Amino acid sequence: MVHRERHEYISVSEAADYLAVSAAVVRRWVKAGRLRGHRVARLGIRLRRAEVVAFARELRAKDDTGLHTGPKDSAEIWAAYDPEAVRAALQRSAGTLVGVDPDTLIRDIHEARTQGESESPR
Repeated sequence: MVHRERHEYISVSEAADYLAVSAAVVRRWVKAGRLRGHRVARLGIRLRRAEVVAFARELRAKDDTGLHTGPKDSAEIWAAYDPEAVRAALQRSAGTLVGVDPDTLIRDIHEARTQGESESPR
C-alpha cells in the first residue's frame, strides 16, 4: 500500500520531463496555482501524477504550451512601452547594470524605438 502511494506522487523534474518544460516552469506553475504541489519533508515539492497528466491533457486540448511566447512583431513589443516604467525598473535594479547611466540607457531605448517605427512598413 505504501509503495503504491509513493508512486502516486512525482518530483518536479519528473513532471517537467512529462510536460516537456523545465523544472523552473513547473515551479512557477505551482507558485501561480496552475498546478498543485505538495511539500514533502526532505523531498521538496511533489505533484500527484494524475493531476500532472490531466494538466498536460488540458494544455494539449487548448493547443497551449502554457508558456508565454512573447510578442509576435516589433509593433507588439513597443505597444506597451512605458518610459517611466523602464526608468523605475532601472532604478530598482541600480547596481545590476554596472557602469550604465539609466538616463542614457532610456534615451538610447527611446531613440531605437523611434528609429524602429520610422523603418517599419505601414
